[in-house]
Amino acid sequence: MVGDWQCLVDAWLAETAAEAARELPNPFRAGKPLDPEFGLEVFRGREPLVAELEKALGDPDQGTSIALIGPRRCGKTSLIKMLPLKLADAQVLFFDLQDHPVDSAAAFVRALVREAKDQARRDRQLQLPDLPEGPPIEALAGWLDALEAFDRVPHLLLCIDEYERLDSLYPGDRRALLQLLGLLRATIQHRRRVRLLIAGTDWLDELDRIWSDHFINLHHIGIGHLDRTTVLELLQRPSDDFPANSIPENLADWVWQRTRGQPYLTQLFGQCIVSRLNQAERRTASIDDGAAVEPEVIDKASQTYLCFIARPDSEPARAALDSLAAQGHLDPATLDRATRRYLLRRGLIETDGSPGIPLLLSYLAEYG
Repeated sequence: MVGDWQCLVDAWLAETAAEAARELPNPFRAGKPLDPEFGLEVFRGREPLVAELEKALGDPDQGTSIALIGPRRCGKTSLIKMLPLKLADAQVLFFDLQDHPVDSAAAFVRALVREAKDQARRDRQLQLPDLPEGPPIEALAGWLDALEAFDRVPHLLLCIDEYERLDSLYPGDRRALLQLLGLLRATIQHRRRVRLLIAGTDWLDELDRIWSDHFINLHHIGIGHLDRTTVLELLQRPSDDFPANSIPENLADWVWQRTRGQPYLTQLFGQCIVSRLNQAERRTASIDDGAAVEPEVIDKASQTYLCFIARPDSEPARAALDSLAAQGHLDPATLDRATRRYLLRRGLIETDGSPGIPLLLSYLAEYG
């Protein structure tokens, strides 16, 4: 009896191994931010940004803090999550306001310190100072002072993702918001070991003046789409075990033409193409497979990405996108300066008025 069960198990394992060998690996990751554990191989094209961050943080006299600004789904969070591997002289303390919804300043401060202590312990076995007792802003100020005196690592980079959500901590209480922003401003201006990185989609000059008044002297780094070379290399060789020519160059270039290197859509196309090949038990795609998976890509991206970028907050930008969808091209001379800047910053148009993401026009034609 035991022998019979062992034979069945062995046969099942052999069949599973044979099936796995027939399937292409699918390393593409669409939807969730890349991180060192899941996604390091497909984290591409951001070396210049990392070098710029290293240079900004490496000057001990300037105490530079950073604003990392870019469109939705362009890889801001992925870049921050990779920084612990890229910045040898800095302990990265990452806090995402979207992943840690809080409804008060006290809850924000407690969650921020708890997450920072957990990350430092996990990354470098560092024991960061505890949060002092007291009202939230005073306690946070004391904790930042203790971090400034913490000499176990050259720099502590406090990263606040989705920084625009800080406003929601103080509904109707502008004075309290100003206190928090004032504390962050003091960190930017006076602390040298503790550096601040804020990340978001909105440039400071597009927001209420209180943001630019407090986040002064930040080194602004823009993050956008991947270039053509990076996209082709990513799609053709996403991992070491991905077979050469499974996604041929002409198909990779076709994906580039449809996405213009928008990171999320590029990963999603790669993911859908490999899934289609595995379902059909094929090892090599053709350019026809790109067009075949495009409706699936649009459907998957429609609720989490395309629906948001298709309806910008700016009314003139919405009108410009409607014209772009109808005509396939915009005359930049017809756009006012603010609208043109808004669309360019978000990768929605090229400098000549052509679509920044051609796939978006297909979405608009289908969904309006």
